[in-house]
Amino acid sequence: MLQEDRLRLVRAVFEAGDRTTVHMKDFASGPDGFAPFVRAVLTGLHGTPP
Repeated sequence: MLQEDRLRLVRAVFEAGDRTTVHMKDFASGPDGFAPFVRAVLTGLHGTPP
C-alpha cells in the first residue's frame, strides 16, 4: 500500500470516531513480522499476552 493511501486510511479512521486506535506495522519486518506485531498490539490493548 502506498504511503499516501495509508495516510488516507488513517485519517478516515480517526474522522469516523473518537474511540478508535490505529496501529501500523513497519515494512522492514516484512510478512514474518506480522504475528509478533499483532501480539504486541493485543498485549498493549489488554495488558496481557494473547
